[in-house]
Formats: sequence, structure tokens, C-alpha cells
Amino acid sequence: MKIRILIVFLFLAYPLFARFYIGVEGGYARNFGVFDIQQDNLKPLNLQKEILKENGIAGNVVLGTEHFFLKNYLGIRWGIFAGYGQTWGENDTYGNISTSVIVAGVSADTIINFIAKENLTAGFIIGMEYSYNTFKPSKKIEYGAHFSTSFPIYAPNNPIPTYIYRGEDDCYVNNQSHYWTPTLRVGTSVLLNKHHRVEFFAKIPLKTFSNSNEFQFEYNNVFWKPSHQKYDTKVSYTHSSLQALISYKFVY
Repeated sequence: MKIRILIVFLFLAYPLFARFYIGVEGGYARNFGVFDIQQDNLKPLNLQKEILKENGIAGNVVLGTEHFFLKNYLGIRWGIFAGYGQTWGENDTYGNISTSVIVAGVSADTIINFIAKENLTAGFIIGMEYSYNTFKPSKKIEYGAHFSTSFPIYAPNNPIPTYIYRGEDDCYVNNQSHYWTPTLRVGTSVLLNKHHRVEFFAKIPLKTFSNSNEFQFEYNNVFWKPSHQKYDTKVSYTHSSLQALISYKFVY
């Protein structure tokens, strides 16, 4: 499968079919993480919802091919990219925190030009990318608790417990994450003198990463009193990241 993708990419890069480009992009990055907890029939944990907001910078190296139709008013392009970023933030509970990110992925865009002259084209970009992101925080935050719970179960008309139901487990999540995500790309693009492409665009994630852990136990027996009980808790960490970038590409 990887060989087929490479063959298609090289075919599109051939001068008779498309123009090759290489460039860099960089700008603003924002990470947004949330710790949360949901409980049912358990003694409430001493935990509250925590929001981690971080702002910083990101940069990528990009390369690919582009092809234009309809007298350069309509274009399509494919590309690959890889990059690095760093964000910083502060939380009332956990203090200062920073996160580094390593990213790599593929993209596909449509460019619709409203100006299409020989030495100047300008238009809008809309496209998609699919990338693998690794987020490494400077401080690993463990959110949750170790559960150790027991309660008596009584037989009908018997004041003495006949059984002690016990449950014990760790229920934690942390702020380390790595995941694949689809992203919407929207912005503007200008090509000067046939070779110098300057772009401003935003990357908006279409999927939020979520990691959760549960502590749960349940019983149901008509001969016990009470006959049915369900005890559970769930802790979770969700994460998303968006970017606003400026890009320069040299088009061959």
C-alpha cells in the first residue's frame, strides 16, 4: 500500500502533470485540555473539572505538488508535512506547564482563484489534512484516585451482614497524548511571479482526542438486601489543538 501511494505521488510530481513545491509554515498554536469526572452512587472525590489552556508557536516543513485548471482559476494540490511546536500555560491547581508537539501528516487542498494573471494569482484555500500528533507535557499530571470500597449486604430479615462486597482499583488519566486526527484547512493563497506562494490559513481539528478510565462494579440478586446496586465513576482527559499559520512555498 505504501509503495502504491509513493508511485501516485511521484506521478503527480512529474512536470507534465503538476508543479512541485517545497516550503515552510509557522505561526500561532493553541492547546486545550480538559480533565473531568463523573460519579454515580459513590462518595464524591475531592476532584474538580480542570481546564488546561496553552498558547505558543508551531512550524512545519512542507512539500508536494499542485495542478491548475480553467486558466488557473481552479487548482488542486497534495502534500506531506512534518513539524514541531511548543506551547505554554498556567493552571490554578497545577501551576505552570508547557507542552512540546511533534506532528507529521498528509494534506489535500482546493484553491479557487479570483485573480488569475500571468504573474499574479490570488484566491481561497479549503482542504483537509490527516496527521499524527505527539504531545509531550513538561509536567505529567495524574488525575483521578485509587478506589478501595466495601459495603455490607444483608439477607432478608437478618440484621447481621452475610457478605461484604469489596472493590479496589486505580482510576487515573494523564495529560500525555498521541493520536491521529483529521483537520480542516481554510485560508488565502497568493502566487507571485509564478514561483513564490504566500499563504495565510487556519487548521481546525475535526475530532477531539479523549482518554478515559472507569471504576465500576454492580450486583443484582433478589436474595440480597438491597437487591440491586450500581457504583461507578469515570475520569477523562480530552485534548484538541488548533493553529493559525503563515506559509511560504517555492513552486518549481
